[in-house]
Amino acid sequence: MAERPEYKKGENSYMVSINELGAAAIALVIAAFLISIGATVIDELQDTQTSNSIAYNVSTEGLEAMETFGNWLPIIAIVVAAVVVIGLLVVYLGGLGGRM
Repeated sequence: MAERPEYKKGENSYMVSINELGAAAIALVIAAFLISIGATVIDELQDTQTSNSIAYNVSTEGLEAMETFGNWLPIIAIVVAAVVVIGLLVVYLGGLGGRM
């Protein structure tokens, strides 16, 4: 099992590691992959079901849920990237207090 990177304590804040960017990117790729595969499986399953049956209606709701979550992925990616960039700026530009 991989160890978490150590954080160095600053003034009431923790240093951000560049390794976190890679982990966040991999997590987003895995989430997108799972949503895509899940939607494909549900779509193929729905093709074998009778229209307006309970199973058909449930699979329709599942596809709509996958679409909704998939629509949030770009926003999540932007937020994660912004957090990493802000964290790196804070670390490498001297912290929130600002040193002169």
